[in-house]
Amino acid sequence: EVRLQAIRDGFAAANARIVSRVGELDDDAVTTSPTGAWSPAQIGWHVARTTEFLAGSMAGDIPDVLVAREPDFQEQLAEMHLPDRIKTFPMLEPPEDASRDSALAKLRSTMALFDGAVDKVTPERCAAECVRLPFGVFSLYEIGEFTSLHIRRHLGQIDRTVAS
Repeated sequence: EVRLQAIRDGFAAANARIVSRVGELDDDAVTTSPTGAWSPAQIGWHVARTTEFLAGSMAGDIPDVLVAREPDFQEQLAEMHLPDRIKTFPMLEPPEDASRDSALAKLRSTMALFDGAVDKVTPERCAAECVRLPFGVFSLYEIGEFTSLHIRRHLGQIDRTVAS
């Protein structure tokens, strides 16, 4: 399906960009953060952990977030305005000592995980299931698209962190 291929391609491009960005920073920059903010290594680690969660949700491996698709369900991600900052779930917060190597290893491992999740998205599941997150209910397609959006948001955060 065209939409699933676009989701797969969008994720591959965004993930490659964040792997490159975290990998290219010098040792000091990758682990330095402004007071109260995450370092680029922590951001990379968080992105990878969030991708694991979203891929698991999309694949149907996290039943707590799956809900039946309502007959009047309308996709909302394209029109949704997310605030600049969203407090993440505690399980998605990075460790204080996240390193470049741990972040890169997690980010690289998400490629196969995400591809496997996309493989489990079928028209039948899309017609029957949605994923409930704290900020809305989304189709399985939207979860795949949000995964790339999430990475792009955090690439901007890395740039702001390094510039400060």
